[in-house]
Amino acid sequence: MANQVTSPRAPLLSVIVAVKDGERVLRSCLQALAASDLPRPLWELVVVDDGSLDGTAAIAAGLADLLVRLPGPPHGPAYARNRGVEASLGGILVFVDADVCVHPDALRRIAWAFADRPELGAVFGSYDADPPAPGVISQYRNLRHHFVHHREAGPAETFWAALGGVRREVFARAGRFDEWHFPRPQIEDIELGYRIRHLGHPIQLDPAIEGTHLKRWSLREVVAADLRDRGIPWIRLQLALGSTERPATLLFRRREWLNSALVCGAFLLLLLALRFTTPALASIAGLLLVVVLASNLDLYRFFVRRRGPGFALRVIPIHFVYYLANGCAAIWAWALYHLIGPPAPPAELQAYAEKGIKSWPPLPAKPDASSWAGGSGRAPPA
Repeated sequence: MANQVTSPRAPLLSVIVAVKDGERVLRSCLQALAASDLPRPLWELVVVDDGSLDGTAAIAAGLADLLVRLPGPPHGPAYARNRGVEASLGGILVFVDADVCVHPDALRRIAWAFADRPELGAVFGSYDADPPAPGVISQYRNLRHHFVHHREAGPAETFWAALGGVRREVFARAGRFDEWHFPRPQIEDIELGYRIRHLGHPIQLDPAIEGTHLKRWSLREVVAADLRDRGIPWIRLQLALGSTERPATLLFRRREWLNSALVCGAFLLLLLALRFTTPALASIAGLLLVVVLASNLDLYRFFVRRRGPGFALRVIPIHFVYYLANGCAAIWAWALYHLIGPPAPPAELQAYAEKGIKSWPPLPAKPDASSWAGGSGRAPPA
């Protein structure tokens, strides 16, 4: 029967929370999971402590079924999640970020999705529209994410590991998270989604699977995330693959890159207008920004409905900064790739891997050519 999760044949979920220095948010995250309406015998909770120096381990030990402690320095979420998978038992792997409080029905909806669609490879959800962190930056960042995921509901070409599930056999076939090329929080879930889709497994974005995001954002953190942790690694990945046909991710649609180019062009024209006192250049820059505004009217209307017109007006400059960061990321990534080459781990790690040195925790594993970035058959970068 559809949506049946209490049958003995229903999948057992392994909920994996990777965390580093998360004592401020972890208790709320784990308590929200404990309040899930999916019967507790149907899921287990595995917390992976990635070299925390605070009270994270003590909090996890009191609430998790299993705590995996990785000694420092931190290895990154890709590595930590892979270790959590190795310690888990479930047929469905559910990844939840430590700063996300899942809604009570989130795990049940994930279980339903896989029970209803045996061919489904992965499913992921969305942040809700009630982020608790105060401030315009935090509200903008989380609400924009909510808007994008609800607008793009349906079949997806990528994956999102803040609140998403993957069948264990699909995860294994795809080659797990790439812990070799992504030693810090970057686009390891996006890249995994590419490989899952390349294998022919559908991925579903179901925004009814929701969680509350607790993160407090500053403008500096927003720019760093868009520039260093998402934009640059994503462009370098495309260049390393040698492919211009790779499916776009939710935040990297062609329209978004066009808007980024327009904002960067407007910014350059404004600088030239100030330098040479040329009002015509400033007028052209203004027209470019109007085009960007017009293309985002649906987003600004959403902001008005949720937080009022004053909030919508205040976030427009922040939204332009987001586009400017994307444009800078594209230029920077292109230069890095052609001057330095594709991303690579430290030489010491490569040497250890080549010698086959064994340790615990294990050294980050290098992906093989058959699984890396969609199983294109191209050899992955060193």
